[in-house]
Amino acid sequence: MTTSYPGANPEIVESQITEPLEESISGIAGIRTLTSVSSYGRSTIRVEFTVDQDLESAANDVRDRVSRAMRLLPPDVDPPVVQKADADAFPIIVLKP
Repeated sequence: MTTSYPGANPEIVESQITEPLEESISGIAGIRTLTSVSSYGRSTIRVEFTVDQDLESAANDVRDRVSRAMRLLPPDVDPPVVQKADADAFPIIVLKP
């Protein structure tokens, strides 16, 4: 998930964007890891679920929690973009000629 907050320094992004979103989604069942990076004008949060977790259901849970957390974010922040990536969809090995 990425959230843009143009003009904000990493400390502001961390305290006003990343931390509230992390707190909101950290209670979702089946989370294996939760990592984040706060940089100039951008927060990136990566949520990895256990293998037995249904990806559609997990993505919907994240979207729901993020939607509820929007009231905690600054009013001029761009809405978070939640994207899902299925590890099964990525190649295990790539061969180049």
